[in-house]
Amino acid sequence: MLKTHTTTAGVGTSTAVDSLEAGTRAAEQAVADLGDAPCDFVIVYGGMGYDHPQLLRGVRSVTGDAPLAGCSTQGVVARSWARESPRVVGVMAVASGDMTFTHSLREGLGHDSYEVGCRISDDLLVSPADEPVVLLCLYDPLTGVNVDQLLRGLESTRPIPIIGGAASQPWGKMVATRQYFDGEVARDAATCILISGRAAVEFGVTLGAVPLGMEATITRAEGNIIHEIDGQSAYSVWKEHVGAGDDLRAEDHASWAIGIRLPESVGGEYAGCVTRTLFKIDREQGSIYLQSEIPEGTRVILHHRTFEAVMNLAQATARRVGKSIGDRQPCFALSFECGARGTPFLGAQAARDEVVQIQKEIGHDVPWLGMYAWGEIAPMGSVNYFHNYTLPICVIMPDEQAATR
Repeated sequence: MLKTHTTTAGVGTSTAVDSLEAGTRAAEQAVADLGDAPCDFVIVYGGMGYDHPQLLRGVRSVTGDAPLAGCSTQGVVARSWARESPRVVGVMAVASGDMTFTHSLREGLGHDSYEVGCRISDDLLVSPADEPVVLLCLYDPLTGVNVDQLLRGLESTRPIPIIGGAASQPWGKMVATRQYFDGEVARDAATCILISGRAAVEFGVTLGAVPLGMEATITRAEGNIIHEIDGQSAYSVWKEHVGAGDDLRAEDHASWAIGIRLPESVGGEYAGCVTRTLFKIDREQGSIYLQSEIPEGTRVILHHRTFEAVMNLAQATARRVGKSIGDRQPCFALSFECGARGTPFLGAQAARDEVVQIQKEIGHDVPWLGMYAWGEIAPMGSVNYFHNYTLPICVIMPDEQAATR
């Protein structure tokens, strides 16, 4: 028996100043593309210049009680459009007879990242209504998260591909982020969306830094805190490398990355390394904090960002994803680009050009919603990794095999 596919997605954006108006306008645009189909799920990204409860109130005045998840963001990406601003909102509305969407939010991420992951896994993966396809994860990066522990918790019930990113705020001094669950606004939380049912997914992850050829050893570390590199304080090594004084700026933080070699089984599409960067400094102790762990004794390769790496590798990755998709028609696409790649590094025009290039490779008419993240999660091979400076892409399509069952 032939089963038809009935998934539709719409995307809306707004830069209105008023929070309620911005949420309402973006949601109206997104829902308009659904036609008469009822909205089954909503994803929202909002700038930190908004009153977030009012923003969500505006969205839900249009989408009703449809489940909603999302977070604050540095900026929003839509089809042929990218904007980084304290007042920008992006909304994706999805209606589907093929897929189910379930979501969960748990707080306490800085206290015990693993426990938060386990509780979300229990909420979503113990007995899902349909076959799980992918888990989308959005989290607070500013309260002491250990993303490796979060991932282990999320995977505690069953293995599943995980993609997503850290909630963010306007580029600069790190203050606070927000996570959304229906009409609620939280901090220190992870909010996750499980997509299940008759769906297929294609992933792409592109690096934005190149190796310098310099190797070092992590000589003292504790979880996601690095105390020493090659026997010297990690902070002094970082300052020496970027050529900065004690007034280290956000731009200096984002100049250098630590590359960790991937297992040979992952393959060569990611230039052989996964990259991590500094997220917090303890000047008194001489330590640097990452969002993930690098065990003592790990040999690392120093990386730096280049304009060419960001632009060329993004297009190459999108081309590979487009080739994998082939003649299939995607239902929608999600992207989680590192906030240090966009306007702060490329400039506003080049950041938009990058978006247009990658969307052209995957399909210019595919409903697309992206956010600028302060840390990214994406699978490489069969393993979920935390990344920095990357652009993970997730394309959701109908399961063609299910159509003929």
